[in-house]
Amino acid sequence: MGVDFRTQAIHAGYEPLDNGRAAVPPIYASAAFDLGDAARGDALAGGDIDGFEYSRVANPTVDALEKRLAALGDGIGAVAVGSGMAAAY
Repeated sequence: MGVDFRTQAIHAGYEPLDNGRAAVPPIYASAAFDLGDAARGDALAGGDIDGFEYSRVANPTVDALEKRLAALGDGIGAVAVGSGMAAAY
């Protein structure tokens, strides 16, 4: 039997241990994330590694939302966008 919908609505897509044990996902207001070096930036842009580089593309707050929505819909993924027009592309 699967996890209860209500439990998933509260907990899915977020791991407190990865976020300083914060009970709820923190809101990341940062627009850009440190790439470290050019090689890591290239790997992020090419999709070779997971991570965040620019908030209009993705950030940890939106990532938690997308994972939670996917879990609630028994999906394999979800995409959250900033506006209705962004969803058209």
